[in-house]
Order: sequence, then C-alpha cells, then structure tokens
Amino acid sequence: MKEAEEANAAELEHAKAAAGAHKRSSKKSSAKSKVKKGKGGEKGDLSKEERTLVSSPPPASASQYDSVDGSPEKAAGTAQPQWTLLDRQEDLLSSDLPAVLATSGQGKCEPVSNSPLARLFFTESMDWDGTVCYCAVELYRCVAIALTYGEPSLSWAECQKMVQAQLAAGVSTGKGTVPKATPVTAAPDPRPASTVEAHGDDAAGDANDGSEESGDDLTLSEQLVAEYEQAQLAEAEQDLDTSALPREVTEKLQQRLHTFTNDVWVVLLCHGGYFAGGVFVGGTCVIHKAFQRYVVRKKQGGKQSSNAKDVGSYNSVGSQIRAAQEVKWRVDVRDIVLEWIPYFHAASFILYAAPGPQNRAVLTDFSLLPATAALGGSKGVSPIQLKDRRVSRVPITTHRPNFEEVQRVYSVCSRCSLLYVKDKPKD
Repeated sequence: MKEAEEANAAELEHAKAAAGAHKRSSKKSSAKSKVKKGKGGEKGDLSKEERTLVSSPPPASASQYDSVDGSPEKAAGTAQPQWTLLDRQEDLLSSDLPAVLATSGQGKCEPVSNSPLARLFFTESMDWDGTVCYCAVELYRCVAIALTYGEPSLSWAECQKMVQAQLAAGVSTGKGTVPKATPVTAAPDPRPASTVEAHGDDAAGDANDGSEESGDDLTLSEQLVAEYEQAQLAEAEQDLDTSALPREVTEKLQQRLHTFTNDVWVVLLCHGGYFAGGVFVGGTCVIHKAFQRYVVRKKQGGKQSSNAKDVGSYNSVGSQIRAAQEVKWRVDVRDIVLEWIPYFHAASFILYAAPGPQNRAVLTDFSLLPATAALGGSKGVSPIQLKDRRVSRVPITTHRPNFEEVQRVYSVCSRCSLLYVKDKPKD
C-alpha cells in the first residue's frame, strides 16, 4: 500500500516537473520570436530608410531658388537688383514725370517680382541732391503692354462724332449716364482723378439696393475655394503679362509715357448680378453706368444658372425670377457695351473685372442672348476681344461693382511712381 502511494506521488511530481518545463520553454520561444520580429522590423525600417536616402535627391538650398514655389523660372525674376534706391515718388500723373525722359536713352523693362507692376529704366544721367543717378518709372504691367502694343482705332474727336451720330439717329438706348456738367462733345480738361465728382443719376446707389452679392453669402469653405481659384487665375494672368512684357523700353512706349493718364480709359466691373462701368478722359468721367439684378439667392451664393445643373430640377418661383433676371442682366450689359462701341474704339486701355468664364462671357459673348431690334434683329458682336493688347484684367483687388469702385480702379491704375537709382559699387 505504501509502495503504491509512493509511486503515485513520484508520478505526480514528475508530471508537475514536466508541465513546468514545457511552460518555461514556450515562454522562451515566444520571447525569442518577439525579439526576432523586433529585430526584423527594425532592420526593415532601417533598410527602408536607407532606400529613401539613396533614392531621394539632396534638398535644394535656399540660395538656389528664391521664389516661393522653388521654380528656377520664377527665381530669375527675384534676382537681387544691381542698383541702389535713392528716392521714390509715388502716386504721380503721367504729366508729372520729368520731361527729360522723353528724350532719354531707353533702358530695360523688367517685371517687379511678386506684384503686377513693371519697372522701366532710362539711361539719361540726372542729378538728385548732388548725386549722379538714373530714373526708373514703375507702373502696372498691363499699362506698359497696352502702351507698347495697343493702338486705338479712333481718335477722341472721331469718337465724339460717332456718339453724336448715334444720338441723332436714335441708335443710343440711353443706358449710359452722361455727366451734365461735361458735354460729350467737349474734351474735358485734365485733372486728378481724386477730384472727379459723380453727376447725373445715382447709379452707385442703385447698385447697393436689392439682394446681397454672392461673395457675402458664401460659406467659409466656399469663400476659401473661390479665393484660391482667383489667386491661381491671377498668378496665371500675371505670368502671361510677364511673358508679354517687352524686355526693352521701346520708342513708342517712351513717347506715350507722358500722356497715358489723360488717354481714354474704359473700366468695367461685372459679376454676381452687378455691373458698373465708366469712361474716363483726361481724369474726368464722361459717361458711366451701374446697376444690379436679382440673380443670387440670399444666404446661398452663386447665380441661378450655376446651380441649375439638371433641367427641371429648380421649379420654384424664386428660381424662375432669378433665371429671368440673369437674362435681363446679360441683355442690359450687352446694350451698354454695344452703345459704348465708339469709346472702346477710342480707348487706349480697357480694364475689366469679371472673375470666371461665365462672367467674362457676359462682356465678350452675345451669341446666347436674344436678338435686339436696335441692331436690325441681330445679336451684336462684342467690341471687347481678349486678344486685344488694350484689354486686360484689372490688376488690383476689386470690391462690389459700383461707380465709386470704378473711380478707384481708374485712379490707382492710371498713376505711376518715379524712382531715382544709382548703380551699386562693385566689390
């Protein structure tokens, strides 16, 4: 009996010892496998990092590219100038420029980096505060391009005759507001744009009535997307202006530089159901018009035509009103553009602010509009052609279209700056 109990106890101890040994071996094996996996993962990460270092090129230094996007093409425009600025006079009329620039030797014409401006250099030596220096004129690129390549097809006297002929024949629809103090037959006296007064009907007040502009009704995300698209478009157009900008100051550009402020300017602002336009000669507005139509739904943003993607999906009374008002808005803009054809032919500069292809088509494409009886049943052809060097997008940020904004655009774009510079001493 005792022998049997001892044998059972021995077998039990042997079984416990065997179970403990198996448990310890399994723990060691799992620990080893974890160590192997860790080593393998660390080695894999190291090899992946090594592959990344080998395959990726070394980063470019800050001195290699100075532009924001790191492109060598744009870095060329941000090169350090080889001259020192002595003095700068801003907000000048073209008649305020020194007369010696008309006979000075022509220098180079270069774009100002990160801005829509251009800088014209002249080689005539001048004296500034006892220092021998040179002059440079800073103005907007679109102005320099129009002065170099653009040429109006009518003189101001011929334009006045055409306007009088339209009035006598009854072709004019009366869309424009002619200032009563300045008859259209008389050329206005040159004066600063800041002294221009609004005459006639209060067109700007009419533009402030009704619904809000689409930009005020957009959500934050929609506003950010719209601002990004406008920034991309402005950058693309700025690059286009840079490529079209002459590299040298031509004789034509030099001769027209002293009179461009007093030339004929046409400024048009058109978007979101708003329109504002004006014609300026010698710093005076000779005709202007501003109005607004209900084409944007309150607190939603975007014109009705932009939202109605599916035919028949919008059947509310409000949508029908907005659709009809949009057509009326486009027709009214067309009537004004066609009535101002003499001014477009006589203009040296035609600036427009119509963001997006749809707003641009309101000014340039009349093929989808109904025919008008004033043109003998035809739809009319827009005198605004984007390929024309005189036609350019407004180079500054614009706000809600009204007459005051049109005046501000003209006042800013028709001015220039005068720089007195000298060459940097060589090291």
